[in-house]
Amino acid sequence: QLAAQIPLATTQPLETLGSVADISLGPLLRSLGVDVQLASDSGKLTFSGKVPLTQASDLRAWTGNATLQIEELALSDLPPANVSAHARIAQGSWSIIDSTVNWLAEPVHIAGKGQLLDKYPYNFTLAGRDLSIAQALRTFGLIELAPKFSGMIDLDASLEGDAQQGIIKAEFTAQSPVINFQTQRLT
Repeated sequence: QLAAQIPLATTQPLETLGSVADISLGPLLRSLGVDVQLASDSGKLTFSGKVPLTQASDLRAWTGNATLQIEELALSDLPPANVSAHARIAQGSWSIIDSTVNWLAEPVHIAGKGQLLDKYPYNFTLAGRDLSIAQALRTFGLIELAPKFSGMIDLDASLEGDAQQGIIKAEFTAQSPVINFQTQRLT
């Protein structure tokens, strides 16, 4: 579904508004060089944009907003998660704001930014606070370890890359003030 308001005068902006009821995230990620195995990735995308009519073919001239909602996103063998992402586009750049993945029984917050030019560079950060260690172990398939651990954990991750090289740099940090392993306190 797409609507466009095309002005009669070239001094007025071209405006677009639309939605895609059944969008697949996998091809979009692969186009950015992110090779992921998605078992389920169908969702809804809504968007709006504006550009001076004489500059419609120049990505740097566009401004806009988009929202992506995916329920039961299944990444590889991990349990499904619900995703809500909001993005802005301006001056050839995009940014992801106010976005969450409901996973590990708590929201994990996502931020990102990138360019719509050259090699399409991007970076993402993910942050989850007060996540159950046992739930995290179960989620990552370490079911036999889950009953042996208790406590809460904070997770932070970042990814950098571009459409030409894929993911160039990835970092992951897990911190906890106290982890209990089979009733022994680890600090």
